[in-house]
Amino acid sequence: MAVTSSLTNTLTAGTPYRLMVRGDRLVNLSTNTPTATETVLRATGTLKTGSFSPTLNQAVEGFSFVGNPYQAPLDIEAVLNAATNMNTGVAYYWDPTLNARGGYVARNLTTNSNDVTSNFNEFLQPGQAVFVKKANTASAASVTIVESHKSVANGAAGVFRTTTPNDYGLLRVNLQANNNNQWQTIEGTLAIFNSGFNTAVTDEDATKMANLDEEVSFVQNNTSLAIACQPNPTATTELPIRLTNTRYTNYQWQFDLTNYSGPTPFLVDTQNNSITQITNTTVVPFTIDSNANRFKIVFQNALLNTDVFATQVGLYPNPSKGNGFYLQLPATTQATVKLYNTLGQEIAISHNEGHYQAKQSLAAGVYHIMVTQGEKTSKLKWIVE
Repeated sequence: MAVTSSLTNTLTAGTPYRLMVRGDRLVNLSTNTPTATETVLRATGTLKTGSFSPTLNQAVEGFSFVGNPYQAPLDIEAVLNAATNMNTGVAYYWDPTLNARGGYVARNLTTNSNDVTSNFNEFLQPGQAVFVKKANTASAASVTIVESHKSVANGAAGVFRTTTPNDYGLLRVNLQANNNNQWQTIEGTLAIFNSGFNTAVTDEDATKMANLDEEVSFVQNNTSLAIACQPNPTATTELPIRLTNTRYTNYQWQFDLTNYSGPTPFLVDTQNNSITQITNTTVVPFTIDSNANRFKIVFQNALLNTDVFATQVGLYPNPSKGNGFYLQLPATTQATVKLYNTLGQEIAISHNEGHYQAKQSLAAGVYHIMVTQGEKTSKLKWIVE
């Protein structure tokens, strides 16, 4: 509900507001590009003490906007763990420092990880509000914030602490844009891997909240996820990336891998028929046209060959349904690629922008791909199911 007057609509502790400060009282509100001025907001009244029970959205998996009622840091993780029929694994913050006009940050409270790089954590500062989510149940939800949920030791300095439990692997996808001749992260999404997760969209995942500007998410079961909690990947795992609200032509992906030890991840660009191995801090520039949702992350086991050249050649998909394959090559020089069956008979293939396709139907079985660049040769085993 919009606040029509700050004189008659007085502030109530714990009641959240979404506020955009354009400047002081001298700002001309008739223009969308006013000159920024330093602005100080003040509130007066009696400090809130004792318990506080916010009004909640009782819809299944409904979002509720809840403010910190105290003038002290509040442990929202402890609040949710003590609540009834609430999703205890995720909270959503608005970070005004992201992108051009701010953006939502989804935080996984189990692993203490954000979908996009942000200093916000599970400790709400005085004057801060957060979105929480009801569990997947029709039963009534309730939240009661009490004095013991305060965490005075985690003041503003604590916002900068990060934790990564050893039994979780993290793959962060950052979207970067060039601002004032400097590449800056403006959005992102996060995958968390653990054997206890599954591919279904559950309360462990964090669905994506709509941003004003660019929006990046992983897609699972046609659901956009800010944080995708996934089982440990296999050689057939795929994570499609959804990108919307693009404002520029040129972007780049930047990847962070933390505590990850599974099959090698690769970024596939289905439009350019390219595949790029993902390591920590890998950067992949790209240009947007009519197809922004052309990227996905796939996983492949380590290559069988041990020579240096062979370990730099990527093959995807493997196993395959027989509809061709992509190669990632260590150099831009032209390569000779040949396909053989187990009898050593060569199979004719066609090639189009990194994608290779047999010119005949392939039966299920094992095939061999020979890749030659100059004097270097790599032999890869390719499985057709």
